[in-house]
Amino acid sequence: PIARELWEGEERFRGMFERTEVPMALRETDDRIRLVNAAFCKMFGYSKEELEGMSFWDINHQEELAGSRERYRQLIAGEIDVAQAEKRYVRKDGQVIWGHVSVSSVRDARGEVLYTVGQYQDITDRKRAEEALRESEERFKSVTDNSPSLIYLKDTKGRYLFVNKEFERRRGVTNADAIGKTAYEFFPKETADAYTAHEQ
Repeated sequence: PIARELWEGEERFRGMFERTEVPMALRETDDRIRLVNAAFCKMFGYSKEELEGMSFWDINHQEELAGSRERYRQLIAGEIDVAQAEKRYVRKDGQVIWGHVSVSSVRDARGEVLYTVGQYQDITDRKRAEEALRESEERFKSVTDNSPSLIYLKDTKGRYLFVNKEFERRRGVTNADAIGKTAYEFFPKETADAYTAHEQ
């Protein structure tokens, strides 16, 4: 009966593992990939046969290896319960992708690690959007900071969101100090009233 229960439990796990749309992988303690599902294969561009037995480090971006190895060491040593990270991977076709990974360990009754289970999410599109936004913001700041005009951004409640270098120079206030404040904190009331009425 115990053997049958173990077999049935294994079958249920494999069924869930294979059918989920979440990329998942089981990893041996020697860093070899033990089992992957179809979603994992799709994410990394390899077949199941190619992946199983491959070293996990083979799909990691070289610049991520040191951090990844340290998190894995902490997980195996029991210093952390779950290893999570946003990191780069390399697909079979050489394309660099970003993934969010969450890895936990499966241990026996003595506390020894049997293998680890990882869940993955492709976050490449989000990372590219974040990078594009960062570059756009840097271009905006470069243009406004090199303008001889006083430039600022405010929200609909009149609070500063950004001031440029010329604003800082003329008003004697830094961008960091201005953010979240209104004209009333920098100008006499009559002047602030006039600016606010004009903006409204």
